[in-house]
Amino acid sequence: MMNLDEPQVERFGSHGLSVKHKTLTQFTTGSAYQCRILICEDPDGGFVAYAIRLPGVVSQGETEKEAIRNIAEAFAGAIECYSEMGLPIPWELDANLPATGKEYRVLVNV
Repeated sequence: MMNLDEPQVERFGSHGLSVKHKTLTQFTTGSAYQCRILICEDPDGGFVAYAIRLPGVVSQGETEKEAIRNIAEAFAGAIECYSEMGLPIPWELDANLPATGKEYRVLVNV
């Protein structure tokens, strides 16, 4: 059984973090969204994570893994807020993203 509390992560490219592919049908409750994220090292320590297609959704963590968990939680919270308010989700590229970082896909259950 898949742990719904842990985001399922796939690293773009040939290096970095990866997990076995999980299909959306493996999520048994709610709705699943694929969140593209960008992880950047913070010059002051730790990592900053950005939801690439959902402007303003940003989080951080002391480790890359913690930043991924935190951005998945922030992404889910943003989706829930839009849904509760009856607003469409404003999918677009965030123009304020840093130029460098590691890009991941994260499946998030909402």
